[in-house]
Parts: sequence; C-alpha cells; structure tokens
Amino acid sequence: MKKGYTLVELVIVMVIIWVLMLAFRNVFQVKNKDSLYGEACINNLYGDVSNYLYSAITSKAITSGTDKIYPTIYYIDFDTAETGNAIRLAYSTGGAIITESYLSLTGTVPSNYNCKTNSYYMMLSGQFLQVKINKGLTEDVNLRSMSLSGGGIMPSTFTSDVKFLLKYPGSTWYKELGRFEVDIRTQSIKSKMCLAINNTWDCNNRNQ
Repeated sequence: MKKGYTLVELVIVMVIIWVLMLAFRNVFQVKNKDSLYGEACINNLYGDVSNYLYSAITSKAITSGTDKIYPTIYYIDFDTAETGNAIRLAYSTGGAIITESYLSLTGTVPSNYNCKTNSYYMMLSGQFLQVKINKGLTEDVNLRSMSLSGGGIMPSTFTSDVKFLLKYPGSTWYKELGRFEVDIRTQSIKSKMCLAINNTWDCNNRNQ
C-alpha cells in the first residue's frame, strides 16, 4: 500500500503548477496591457471629439487650405455598425455635409491612438448616434441649438451614449472599457471610463 508521493512525483506536480501559473499570468498581463492601450484609444478619440464640440459651440472657423469656413451646422456621428465602427466629424454651410475628420477604429484612426493591433481592436457599441450643433438656429429660442438623432432616439431625448468595447479577433470575448455620454442640456460630451466589470463583462461602475 502506497503511503505517500515520491520526490519525483512532487517535483512533477510543482513543475505543472508553475507552468500553469506562468501561462495564466501571461494571459492576464496581456489583457491588462491591452486594456491600458484601449483606454489610451478612448482618451485620444475623446480629445478629438471634445475639441470639435468646443469649436462648434464657440463657432470657431474651420481651416481649409487658406480659407476659413464658418459652418452653420456641425455634426458628430458615432457609427456603431460593425461595417462602420467610426466617429465622423463633419459640417455644413447650408449645402452638402462635408467630412472634416473620419476616425475609423478599425481603419483610418492614427496608429498611435492604439485603437487596433494584431491582438485586439476597439469596437463602438449601441445605436447609431448623431449629435448636431446648429449655429443657424441659436437666436430662435423655440429651436434647439444642439440635438440628437439616431436609432430609437425620440424628439424629447436629452441624453444618449455609446460604449467602447475591447475585443479580440476570432473570439466572442469582450470587455467594456468606457463610454461617451452626450447631454444636450449642458451641451457636453463626457468620457466615463469603466472602473469595475460584472460577471457578464459589462461595466457596472464608472468614474464621475
């Protein structure tokens, strides 16, 4: 009858445990590193969006070559469709809508924004959302100078948001890193980073 383990068996068990610990440590390190890069992506995008919103609210001119353009309407579009996955900053002077900047999270966003690598990519989630800042109506108190439109948004809607998900190619796993919250009553777009994740990988606590 065997009363215990031999030294060789104990060494084998310790080696297996060590290998498993090392493997899982590397997995969690990669995901933590990717989360930090994803948060950097959100911060960089927020810088562009908030600067454009400030330009719209203050009627700052848009420079096109040597010309200065003063739009009557500014647009901030959040295309959450998987084929879109982009933020478009655009304007109009009364005619066609002109794209000032198109930030595709899986395409044309600058590489130093860290929105996509070979191991992960960032994804917008939620309904399509358009924020419109209409400078041509600011003197009419019966009309809103800032409005929201998109899927499921009613005329009485004052707030909306879009989520940012960290995803991995070929995997259904995702993690919500943050969201942009729009409030037309205060004419603001705020970035709320996720501080805690629940067991369904959704954010249940954000910074204020």
